[in-house]
This record gives sequence, structure tokens and C-alpha cells, in this order.
Amino acid sequence: MSGVPPILPSPDKKQFWLAFPWAAVGFAAVFAFLLAAFPARSPEIWVHLVSGRTLFTQGAFADSWLMDGLLFASHQIMGP
Repeated sequence: MSGVPPILPSPDKKQFWLAFPWAAVGFAAVFAFLLAAFPARSPEIWVHLVSGRTLFTQGAFADSWLMDGLLFASHQIMGP
């Protein structure tokens, strides 16, 4: 031990990190509300859902396989 005192975080940083989780929760809540407030009107949503179903049932990969798979999985979990 060299006798150098440890560097402690300043009170400002500590207060920021205490408020950060609440800001993230607030952002997620507002984002979820906005997503739920506007329906998906694009007919392409159904194409992606069918492509995702095909990916999971037959293993056939399309060009946008990751997005299709995630969209189909979220639709199966959360519903329409």
C-alpha cells in the first residue's frame, strides 16, 4: 500500500447513476405507449410474419430472416 487514498466518485456522479435507471424505465414506457398507440398499417407486416413462421417451421431463410424471425416470435409471445 502506497498510502494514497482511494479516489471516490463525486456526489454528482452518484446522483446521476441513481436517476439513470428511472430515466431508462421512463423512456421504455413512453416508447411502448407510442408503439401501442399507432397500429401497423403496412401490408408488409403480414409478409414478414409469414416469412418468420416459415423460418421457424421449415428452416427456410429469406433475405430478412432475422427481422422476420424476431417479429414472428414477438407476435407469438405477445399476440396481435
